[in-house]
Amino acid sequence: MKINFYTGTRADYGKLFPLIKLVKKKAQIDFTIFVGGTHWTSRASFSGNEALKTYPNESVIVGNFNSISGNLSSLCGQTLSFFSEKSILTEGDLAVVHGDRADALAFAIASKTQNLKILHIEGGEQSGTIDNTYRKLISHLSDFHVVKDEECKTHLSTL
Repeated sequence: MKINFYTGTRADYGKLFPLIKLVKKKAQIDFTIFVGGTHWTSRASFSGNEALKTYPNESVIVGNFNSISGNLSSLCGQTLSFFSEKSILTEGDLAVVHGDRADALAFAIASKTQNLKILHIEGGEQSGTIDNTYRKLISHLSDFHVVKDEECKTHLSTL
């Protein structure tokens, strides 16, 4: 089995880390961590280096964020082009994505296009911002969901 993880922020890497650590222990599971988004900004202290340091052989840098157009740059072609041109998702069985950002949505779109099953972590939450739209779209694309509470589960079931 091959699992592809995407992390675009320090916060989602912190939430994905225990799952990645568990997967690392399983000898029959290969995985790749695609590290993009705000991880590569000075404002986030280049936090993507943590994934590279901890999992150097499993991490792939995704340069899909720039300071001019921010989160939108992640969706407007850069992430989709990266995954499409390299065909790097074709060997995967499952894509794991957390949250509600444009780059996470782009990863989900690219993964679904490659017929991967998608596990969405923390769908169903509501923030009252554009992130709600991204989260809902990721949830619609996803085959499996991990929610934080019953309220989120109920919200997800009404999508």
